Amino acid sequence: MEQIFPPRKPLPKQLLVENFTNKIVAEILQRAKHREIKLDIKFEYTGSIFFDPDILEKILTTLIKNAFENTPDQGLVRVIFSEPSSGSFEVCVHDYGVGIPSEDLEFISEGFHHTQDTNEYSTKKPFDFNAGGKGLELFQLKSLLELHGFEFDFQSKRCLYIPKSTDHCPRQDRYLSTHKKFSGVF
Repeated sequence: MEQIFPPRKPLPKQLLVENFTNKIVAEILQRAKHREIKLDIKFEYTGSIFFDPDILEKILTTLIKNAFENTPDQGLVRVIFSEPSSGSFEVCVHDYGVGIPSEDLEFISEGFHHTQDTNEYSTKKPFDFNAGGKGLELFQLKSLLELHGFEFDFQSKRCLYIPKSTDHCPRQDRYLSTHKKFSGVF
């Protein structure tokens, strides 16, 4: 659990959204340099927020890592920072990967839920396409966000070329959108 939950009381600081995010994204890109994913960052909000930098780093890294792991090479991950209303801040991560089968959507952030047989997707290398895992990251992320009074929203549409979880991605250039976001008042 400590990989998501910091083992200390939150220590908020004033953070410039664009500067802080660019630093985190540079670190993520270094860790994912073996992948051919286009990462598009859009800042509709460039102000500052009062937030714990360690927690924000964990949130951003988890969302983007999950997007990379569900997007084939030559794919796109888009991160949008916005202020939907005064005093609120929102991060939306869209990956144009394989998507989640509709029957799995309600369980995706419940923990220990796999959308594929583990032998089919588990490279166990962070940022790899189909890296796999224990099914805990989104559960831990959702719990972390709820602990701090934020919302977590997850939407996905399964690629029409691979409707079942047992199907494999036949082409790298056909994928749809998975949308994950967290939002809250800062």
